[in-house]
Amino acid sequence: TEIYTLSLHDALPISGRVLDEAGDPVMGIHVSASHSAAEPLPPAFMGGSPSGTTDDRGAFRLVVPPGKYYLVAVPPESGGGDTAEIRTDGSAEVIYGDTYYPNSASADGAAPIEAAAGRDVSSIEVRLVRRQSLTLGGTVTGPAGSGPATIWLRSKRTSRSMTTGSDGRFSFPRLEPGIYQLYAQPAARPPLQSQ
Repeated sequence: TEIYTLSLHDALPISGRVLDEAGDPVMGIHVSASHSAAEPLPPAFMGGSPSGTTDDRGAFRLVVPPGKYYLVAVPPESGGGDTAEIRTDGSAEVIYGDTYYPNSASADGAAPIEAAAGRDVSSIEVRLVRRQSLTLGGTVTGPAGSGPATIWLRSKRTSRSMTTGSDGRFSFPRLEPGIYQLYAQPAARPPLQSQ
């Protein structure tokens, strides 16, 4: 029989705000805490709330045991669609990527936050970092008469689909750099599918 001793500690809050590059609060950003910038904590860690989503004031609140933590703010997939935003003033849509506290696009630039009794960790500010926005496009080809096809694009963070035009062309805007898988299947019979 093994006997273990477990020490209990008060859960501590980490709270703050997520801001854009102009200093304005950003709603709907997922914020999570982990002991390592490269390895997030499991979702039900210690029965607390090591992750949360910012409100309309850009505010978030996490509950963690004492220790050192790294925070990462993860924006939802930009735009929520497959059509790039067109602005009349000629400006480009700002797209933000995952941002490690205080304002780094990579885990290498993350700074730890210490949650300890008597220490105020209620005014954390994460400044979102712009990400490069790419478009992935091409053409689906097949036997004559195969017609339009449905295209699926998948990665670790996103899953999208669209139907090509009669010319077989497709385009997925607002993608961040990364590795993607593409699948195509035409509506015509017999069923065909890309590798």
